[in-house]
Amino acid sequence: MKRTILVAVVCAFITAPAFADLYFTGGYMNFDSEDGGLTYDGITYGANTLISEYARAPGSLVETFNNVTTQLPSSNISGVSGLDQTGWQWGGGWNDVDDVATSENGRIVQGSVSGAYAAPYSYLTDAQDLTKYAAIPENKASNPPRQVGVEFGADYKYLGLHWGSMDAFTGGWAQKIDLYTGGIGGTLVATIVSPNPGDGNWTDKDTNRYVNIFLTDGLTFDSAVFQSNEYAFELDNLAVGVVPIPGAVLLGVLGLGAAGLRLRKRA
Repeated sequence: MKRTILVAVVCAFITAPAFADLYFTGGYMNFDSEDGGLTYDGITYGANTLISEYARAPGSLVETFNNVTTQLPSSNISGVSGLDQTGWQWGGGWNDVDDVATSENGRIVQGSVSGAYAAPYSYLTDAQDLTKYAAIPENKASNPPRQVGVEFGADYKYLGLHWGSMDAFTGGWAQKIDLYTGGIGGTLVATIVSPNPGDGNWTDKDTNRYVNIFLTDGLTFDSAVFQSNEYAFELDNLAVGVVPIPGAVLLGVLGLGAAGLRLRKRA
């Protein structure tokens, strides 16, 4: 038996009263230089790429894709050589509507190709990411949903990523992140869509951000599925960790509003 429950999503731009904060995207979402929640490290993480202080906290793991040695663009992610996190398992995703596994449909790329993928933009350097990153889908001719999944091998409550050219979860785009516990296709803990009504702009700081996602109320995830049914979901500096919710952000939750998020349990 399956149940679909609507719970609260809280983000930095909503001001109505909150009820249950089972998921929220962290308070460092405006990405002004004075925020202090976003950093740029041109040596460790590569030119024009963004990384969050939470991604660099003790115990966090980061996949930069910078050390991939496979010829680019790759035909998939699971088959490339040189990933930073060798313990992570990349592969297909999960069609949560039909409850079936999906084939892997993503690649490692570098640079930008019109009509295919665009390197994530960094407002701090006013330029696009020069490093390697992941783009979904690899094959737009395949049947949707077009997804890539990754199993992290442990339980986490923080996910971070440099999310490029965000698109709204509408029409054929259907760009989102699903977080699972119990492996891909297990319990769907959270569904994250663009923090802003994304329009896919390649160079707009509102649609190219380092997004910090925290699970609260004891929820954790061990897997993620990234989906875009068109070109393209670009991501770099993918991080997981167990860092606590920043105190200032946690206090701010009381003044933030709620939107729909699905929590699905299988029995």
